[in-house]
Amino acid sequence: FRVSKKMLRLPSKALSHRRKLLSFRPLSSFSFSEDDGTKLPAADRQLSRTLIRLGRKSMWREALELYNQRTVASSEIPIKLQSVIITALSRGNQPMRAKNLLRALIDKEKSSSIPITQSSKKILYTSVLEAYGRNSDHESCLSLLREAKENEVEIDGLLLATVASACAKGRAWEECLGVLREMKERGIGKEEESFGEAVEACMNGGPIDHVRAYLKETLSVLKGEKMREVERKKAEAESEMKSLKKKHIRKMLKV
Repeated sequence: FRVSKKMLRLPSKALSHRRKLLSFRPLSSFSFSEDDGTKLPAADRQLSRTLIRLGRKSMWREALELYNQRTVASSEIPIKLQSVIITALSRGNQPMRAKNLLRALIDKEKSSSIPITQSSKKILYTSVLEAYGRNSDHESCLSLLREAKENEVEIDGLLLATVASACAKGRAWEECLGVLREMKERGIGKEEESFGEAVEACMNGGPIDHVRAYLKETLSVLKGEKMREVERKKAEAESEMKSLKKKHIRKMLKV
């Protein structure tokens, strides 16, 4: 009995599972279902893919136009679809529009039975904060940080470092010092010497390079940790895919 290459091909369900396993991507990852597991309709999945592509190219006007057409068609917009347009607007340097949609999304969560995971909330808040940070709008960053805390969003190092960076750019030294101390209290950032220099710079009104150096070191560590987590999940996905293929081969050999 000989096993042909055709027989070893994974069935459609297995291929679909394989794609799902290997589709994990850091921060930009997107599963086309709500956080409670409800799958999006086919039209919304296609629209989501289009919005993601436009967002990556900073084509926020085109993305917003498509999203508005969807809102005209139906007032009931899936949470995942709203998440995509918020990210697209943030990447297009439109923090005000992104913030307004984010607030509407959080309000919707409070009044509906569909939850938003902490991971999704952190990604969205960080995305909008980065957009404000690029414009050195530290006041909006601080306001949004307070709002995130009020909405019980889990505050992590990337989020705080983004706010601290915006404060440093805006020469808001007192506010920057407050965020740095909060990072320290939360155990974020291990470089004692560079932390001391950053604190001293905030107290003396500069130089900003000391603050930037500390934040760069801290962000490097945080992003390294995230990348290791990504690699771990990717390895798990590949391992599960291989296991699935082996089971299929064994099943075919028994035929």
